[in-house]
Amino acid sequence: MEICTRLGIEHRFAHVCYPQYNGQVEVMNRTIFVGIKKNLLKTGCQWYKELDRVLWSYRTTPSNSTGETPFSLVYGSEVVLPIEVCLPNITQIGYEENKNDDRLGEKRDQVDELRDRALIRIQEHKQEMSRFYNRRVKNRQFKEGDLVLRVLQASQPNNRNKLNPKWEGPYRINRVIGPGTYKLEELSGISLDHTWHGVYLKKYFV
Repeated sequence: MEICTRLGIEHRFAHVCYPQYNGQVEVMNRTIFVGIKKNLLKTGCQWYKELDRVLWSYRTTPSNSTGETPFSLVYGSEVVLPIEVCLPNITQIGYEENKNDDRLGEKRDQVDELRDRALIRIQEHKQEMSRFYNRRVKNRQFKEGDLVLRVLQASQPNNRNKLNPKWEGPYRINRVIGPGTYKLEELSGISLDHTWHGVYLKKYFV
């Protein structure tokens, strides 16, 4: 916690069984996982042997949300691919050693501008995705004192028997933590651990 405070990092706790709260981390992990899985299906070797290849692909592929590659946002220029070292390209043809340092300095000066443009594009992408999501999803809103049922798999993820009930409860909304986030308690008044997202709850009617 001291390191977080010193670096100005805001520490937030994610909801139980709601990986979307982790945002970009989950997106990146999913992309890497899918890439490793595809390569393993082709080669059949251990996953760690494919990690460098998948990370290279991820870092040199433009992102839909930024329009840029992760590599360019870090270094200010596109990566030189292995095949480009062997074949003549516009970068090599226009290379002038006496002007190289000046051009590298110009690129470094443009990095912040590149990142600002990427940040603007990310915000536009988020708004577009939010509009799409809001058209398709109807969030469940609850208030303190409401009786609700909770998805069984949220509290018992390993219990996947199809014959088991899908919901458990009822529970009472003890406190509204934030939009779509709730603290639950049993009807006896015993508070449950963790906070729960509204997508895993539904209203219980007596």
